[in-house]
Amino acid sequence: MAPVDPWIGPRGSAARRVLQILREHGPMTRPEAARLTGLSVSGIRPIVAGLISDGQLVERDEPAARTARGRGRPGKVLQPVVPRGQVLGFDFGHAHVTVAVADLRGDDLRSESRELDVDHHADDALALGAELARGLLAPKGGGVERVVVGLPGPVDRAGLLRSSTIAASWWELPVAERVGELLGLPSACVDVENDAHLGAIGEFAAGAGAGCSDGIYVKASHGLGAGLVLGGELYRGADGLTGEIGHAVVVPGGPLCRCGGRGCLETVVAVEHILEQARFVIGGDGPVVLADVAGHAAVQRIVADAGRALGRALADVCNLLNPGRIVLGGELATAGRPLVDGVVESIRRFGQPAIVGTEVVLSTLGSRAQVVGAIHQAAERGRLQAWRAAG
Repeated sequence: MAPVDPWIGPRGSAARRVLQILREHGPMTRPEAARLTGLSVSGIRPIVAGLISDGQLVERDEPAARTARGRGRPGKVLQPVVPRGQVLGFDFGHAHVTVAVADLRGDDLRSESRELDVDHHADDALALGAELARGLLAPKGGGVERVVVGLPGPVDRAGLLRSSTIAASWWELPVAERVGELLGLPSACVDVENDAHLGAIGEFAAGAGAGCSDGIYVKASHGLGAGLVLGGELYRGADGLTGEIGHAVVVPGGPLCRCGGRGCLETVVAVEHILEQARFVIGGDGPVVLADVAGHAAVQRIVADAGRALGRALADVCNLLNPGRIVLGGELATAGRPLVDGVVESIRRFGQPAIVGTEVVLSTLGSRAQVVGAIHQAAERGRLQAWRAAG
């Protein structure tokens, strides 16, 4: 939490400064707010009392996520009053559409999901997403302040999917404009992100990564991507295209990948390849649900092998970034402990000794990680937007 300009000025400026700090940095204790404004705790007391009396500030119990960071006993935190309004989160996976709605606090979360071939039917997926959103929005919940959309592929800072071979029907599609048109909103209210990036936001805000400021979320499903959280913030890179770990080459000259390359990690650990192997060892020709067959001894070996391949790539990432925690999510993570054990084995084998203690855990949000991340980001940006409009 970086200090801000300690100059306060007259009482009205001090009150505005306190509100600005809380809006930018989130809930904090009175001593933290005093330190950032340059005032004493006794000096900030009448300012806080006035803001509470005016209905602009509330004092609440300290969130569990803050006390989990070793801060001692729970206390009270100051928090700006959040305006009324709703936010939407869209998760367009390779084979599903999930939409969630929440208030500007990110609470009162409601969601609905449908199966669909998203990769090849962008227009149908967008229409279905808009239909689900309209069904979820509460008539008396206020207007929609912000929308965040997650796509299963490399998304740049302009919100465009930049691969013509991964989710081809979405290639350079102006998704923000399309969503805005379907919902009757300005496109400036719509943000588009990579789905694994949103999964990282979700897990490190409210899931298995909570309390860790430097970590990696890996989404291993029909595709394979990662989100990097560094210094408590999502790291997007120069163009917004970080996390494409699925296209690290692990078998030179190996199977053809949908990116056009050969031997990519995705061709080894994507869930359809694991399911194909599981079907072979179990027998039969019906559909296989990985979570249902995860106890089968042969399937556990298959998953552990996939974990070792994934861990080999993650060992290099650990050598470079020294994450505190790796969160494994996506459908492959429903196989449970064998995946974790395989990843850990490779990190210990190929990581340099000083970093092999990186914690590897399973997602606690599961298939909801992406949409929870979308709502978290939408609510955060929606609050700032509403506060700026209110002055």
